[in-house]
Amino acid sequence: MARTINNRSIHLDGLRGIAVLLVVFYHANFSLFSNGWLGVDVFLVLSGYLIIGKIRQDIAQNTFNLKTFYIKRLKRTVPALVLMLLISIPLSFILIDHKSKLESLNISISALLMSSNMYMYAQTDYFNPSAELN
Repeated sequence: MARTINNRSIHLDGLRGIAVLLVVFYHANFSLFSNGWLGVDVFLVLSGYLIIGKIRQDIAQNTFNLKTFYIKRLKRTVPALVLMLLISIPLSFILIDHKSKLESLNISISALLMSSNMYMYAQTDYFNPSAELN
């Protein structure tokens, strides 16, 4: 089944790409991009808008299925998550101190369990400078 793409989707995907670049530039310590959280917020709002639009379209066509929706999300995100963890966990054990290794492992486990936001929320305040490392 071919996916119909309209100009609005292309433009919003472009804006999401810019939002990702804002986060990357922030983490690369470019002084011009000191608000990396803004890129995250823009990305999440645009992603939510696109996903809700797709859900509304499927509901209007009477083709929406919650189980199928979540399976598609998992198929799209889990491979990238696993690849990232396969790279970052060994690197963290090489590059960081013992205390931080345990924290890194806990964060990785919470990511695999799709509960990292809840884990990090319980650890520190979102706007606390120490949260930046998470």
